Amino acid sequence: MISQEFIFSKKPTVKLLRHFLFWLLFSLHFIIQNLMIGGPGEAKTSRTFIESFLHLLYFLPVFILSTYFFLQVILPATLFKKKYLLFSFASFLLLSFSIAGCYWMGKLYIHNTYKIPFDKITFLQNKYHVLVNGFFVTLMLWGIAGGFKLAKKWYEKQKENEKLAQQKIATEIKLLKTQIHPRFLFHSLHSVQQQVEALSKEAPGMILQLADMLSYLLYESDEEFVLLEKEVEITRSYILLQQAGSKNKVDFKLRILGKTQGILITPLILFAFTESFYELFLEHPAAVNSCLLEVEIKDDTAIFIIDSTVGNNKNLMGKLTGFQLQIQNLYPHQNKMEIKNTDGGFMLLWEIPISTKNISEENKTVLHEEGLAV
Repeated sequence: MISQEFIFSKKPTVKLLRHFLFWLLFSLHFIIQNLMIGGPGEAKTSRTFIESFLHLLYFLPVFILSTYFFLQVILPATLFKKKYLLFSFASFLLLSFSIAGCYWMGKLYIHNTYKIPFDKITFLQNKYHVLVNGFFVTLMLWGIAGGFKLAKKWYEKQKENEKLAQQKIATEIKLLKTQIHPRFLFHSLHSVQQQVEALSKEAPGMILQLADMLSYLLYESDEEFVLLEKEVEITRSYILLQQAGSKNKVDFKLRILGKTQGILITPLILFAFTESFYELFLEHPAAVNSCLLEVEIKDDTAIFIIDSTVGNNKNLMGKLTGFQLQIQNLYPHQNKMEIKNTDGGFMLLWEIPISTKNISEENKTVLHEEGLAV
């Protein structure tokens, strides 16, 4: 069993062992520390190990009761709920109980060890047990055990937040897919319909392309990662499919730079990137004159660039800003996106981390560019 599993396991046997080890270590520390008896001259008399162990047994029940009451009742009911005043008051009462408990246990220890009657035991004789065991040792135990509990709670909260963030991303990707499908199907089926009605020889190929894209969107995109080559292939097919049904043409170039083989990315990133831009083009066909979609691979980063020449259209730029916010919400802390105004247009740049899979020495740098009149 690794240390992380031992610390955070919720199995009863492991929890019992964890707590047993804690009290065992504390007991050894207490016994060794109390082998010498304090007094006005400090440590003039020594105890044997057995005597120091018997000394511990008188106070250990008070330590255990106060510590677990502090951990299981006071912390969850006050500090975890940010009731700081109530936490202070409850801790003060519990500390008073611990001091009182150690006072009476100290009198019992002195009575049994030195055969002094209870009514003859002075506070001076018992002050070490009251001040050290009842106050300082108790606070030390609370600090150590409470620190462990708070650190464990913080760690579990962080892991829970990470899990929720992953679930949120997965849910938003599914929502993104549901948004893509209706738009994609409408445009693609419209393009296929036009080619079929025109008895075009390209119609069968377009139907196969559409089937391949639907298969990717519905099934393959459920994976955590997909090959960049597959994503590029589907994106290219999407552009070509839209080309056939588009009356308004724009000079569209798709450029791939860098090593593409074996590169893994999150499904639908490039497709959604392109599809969202194409939606902007459909809404503002007169505003967009030309567009370059570039994918560049640098080390462990994929850089997506849209460099477009557009007319003066405020609605289009507002739409781009909304798209930027959508992507940032979808991939928090995992991307860098910015929109720059250029001469006669804009540039949208987006960087995300990538993974690699079986990249061989034969995989040379690829530069691929093609013009697609959309």
